[in-house]
Amino acid sequence: MNFDAMMQLIYRYMAMRAPTNGMRVAFYRKAGVEIGKNVFIGANVFLDVTWGHITIKDNVYINAFAKILAHSYIPNHPPKKDVGKVVIEQNVFIGLAAIILDGVTIGKNSSVGAGAIVLKNVPNNVMVAGNPATIKKIYDDAHE
Repeated sequence: MNFDAMMQLIYRYMAMRAPTNGMRVAFYRKAGVEIGKNVFIGANVFLDVTWGHITIKDNVYINAFAKILAHSYIPNHPPKKDVGKVVIEQNVFIGLAAIILDGVTIGKNSSVGAGAIVLKNVPNNVMVAGNPATIKKIYDDAHE
């Protein structure tokens, strides 16, 4: 493991255990996550940028214990690693313990319900929930 990879792991570990939002955001930025303005990252949130890339735009709230994975790997089934980019657009709410997998974009003004597992892109102005996450509500124009 090279020095940069080791530092990224240390920053991610520190971010997950940091006592304040400002510290979590700062450590995740150091770990390579692109984070916009007015972003809240709850306690024990896991943002995995080991191989992929995560972009979090402005005015995003990520609740505690959420996981955002920019890659997937299942040993010997098939023997390959999928690397993707995850984008969280503006004005998004991610509920408690939600999981967002690689290659997914969460659209503007959308919400992800607690415990949801998001496998596919989420359009703008919707609320998704469940496993796998499906659209449960479409927000009208007043939500914007």
